[in-house]
Amino acid sequence: MDLFQKKDYSVLLSNKVWPSVEQKLMAGFAPKSTMEANMKLILANTRSFLMAGTDMQNLVYLPKLVLPLVRRLFPKLIANQIIGTQPLDSSTGWIRFVDGYVTKLDGSVSNIYPFGPGDTEYSTPQTRVNDAVLANGSGNSATSFNGTLSQIPSEGTLYIEVATDNVALSAATAFTKIAMVDRGGMVKSLGSVGVIGAVDPKTRVYVLSFSAAPTHGIRFTYAKDIQKNIPFGSDRTYPMMSFDITKMAVEAKTRKLGATYSFELMEDYKNEFGEKFEDKIVDYMTTTMLTELDGEIITMLFNAATESISWDATQPLIWNRGISAWYETIMPKINKLSNTIFNKTHVKGASFILCNPVVATVFQSMQQYQGFGKPEDSNMEVGTVKLGSLSNSYTIYTSPFCPDNKILLGFKGTKPEETGAIYAPYVPVMLHPIYYAEGEPSVLARSRYWTGVVRPDYYGIVNVDGTI
Repeated sequence: MDLFQKKDYSVLLSNKVWPSVEQKLMAGFAPKSTMEANMKLILANTRSFLMAGTDMQNLVYLPKLVLPLVRRLFPKLIANQIIGTQPLDSSTGWIRFVDGYVTKLDGSVSNIYPFGPGDTEYSTPQTRVNDAVLANGSGNSATSFNGTLSQIPSEGTLYIEVATDNVALSAATAFTKIAMVDRGGMVKSLGSVGVIGAVDPKTRVYVLSFSAAPTHGIRFTYAKDIQKNIPFGSDRTYPMMSFDITKMAVEAKTRKLGATYSFELMEDYKNEFGEKFEDKIVDYMTTTMLTELDGEIITMLFNAATESISWDATQPLIWNRGISAWYETIMPKINKLSNTIFNKTHVKGASFILCNPVVATVFQSMQQYQGFGKPEDSNMEVGTVKLGSLSNSYTIYTSPFCPDNKILLGFKGTKPEETGAIYAPYVPVMLHPIYYAEGEPSVLARSRYWTGVVRPDYYGIVNVDGTI
């Protein structure tokens, strides 16, 4: 039996039946996906609110209406497409994002975000060291040498080299390896030159003996050792990175929308269309409210964008290649803005484009544009449409809530922290049916959530001048 065909719909919320209801509502989501986890939490929140609503006179039918609406509408919100979603489990909660820090050798601490030109000192690169054994390349008669290396060599990198041109080491331009030092410190000849000796890996003291007095400049060459374990005291030789899950306290706000209707309208609607008017009016109300939530998020992103660039849509009089070819000239502007986002965030360039349906005409007229299936398949039903892709680089969304003659570029990655803005739903849709004393029914729909921008440099705007 279909669970939603029961007469007493409050039974759907019981501990015995709820697992089956949840399984039915979760059908179609990819296992272990972010959307599946988010939907499961907000369904649990919705169930808790429905169970707590003992004063609702029409609780018997509310689960039938609310739960399918949440399942149908929530995944189609623009927030799930272009920003991060972190559901709240109470009216107040935390949103989370990761911050990284580097503690340098002088004790100073730097947040690694954002990267900029010259920011290459967070980690210590391994360096090469050259220690002279015989600096002068002429007049030498000695065959034995001893001394101490200036640094600790990295294992497997210690060689003895001879200057192939008979000059001082400082002036030499070419060298040949004549011996190597193994991990135990023993010197082994390479080729015909006879060299014996040892290098103490702990004290760095070396003793060398040549079969004949070298007449060229001689040196040790090696990579300076970088400690293999992580020291935490004064002996540390490289910076240390630490991470912090930054939490921002947020409080859910509320959107409300009410409707009043008569019993006569309910009867007439049933006779005219064969459907229950209560179901239809709830559909209209919640769709309207969530569409407005889309608009709120879109406005927030347009206002937060930190970079902008301009493009003129008016075809010049001297242009003779047609309007579609002129529209192609927007691509260098878009690519430049995308690369600016990459340059500022050090993550990636833009991944999506969001614009008004009229402005979308520009992209639909371009050769690089590819639409997504049939229009009825791509319609998100809450005011925003996933239109297509551009140059296999940008996903295009269009919404009437976008400002005229403005295009938003932004980045959203596959990981939760790869986003510049967050939508934190608590209870996406809730209904409160009320009966007035005079018998006129009224329904109140509400949504509780938080939205905010945490990384504004993930977004940029193309200002479209002229007329499309």
